[in-house]
Amino acid sequence: MRDPIQQLKRLPWLTLLQVALLTILFAVGSELLVSAASQSIPAIATTVNVLLSDSLVGLGFRLVYAIGVGALAVICLERLAQSPINAGQLWALLPCLLLLIAIASSLKLLPLGWLNIGDIALAGLIIGIFGKGRPYWRSFRRW
Repeated sequence: MRDPIQQLKRLPWLTLLQVALLTILFAVGSELLVSAASQSIPAIATTVNVLLSDSLVGLGFRLVYAIGVGALAVICLERLAQSPINAGQLWALLPCLLLLIAIASSLKLLPLGWLNIGDIALAGLIIGIFGKGRPYWRSFRRW
């Protein structure tokens, strides 16, 4: 029987944190860009207000945005990983992303709040990570 603690220790945590940091920097940059544009262009401000609402459109947008962030994290992992990617690394990427989202939220780096810690963001990140990371699912037994 495998020791789960040893398996966790063997994961490339530094690479996963770097991937999460790069991904969150893209998310922060996109929110800052849209926030700046919405202050100077009224049409963008109206659209942002709809997307920030608690309507079905706003909730759907937040889910799609989180899915995109999760998929972007896997793309970054594919570029930065020095070893073959497996399902264990995909699962470990999720708490790394959540940690950095919590830090960015607490530092008020996400002005629009499209990616706050919550059910929608968690579901979107999982769908994005495992949707884009589908080719790596088969290696789950080996991690």
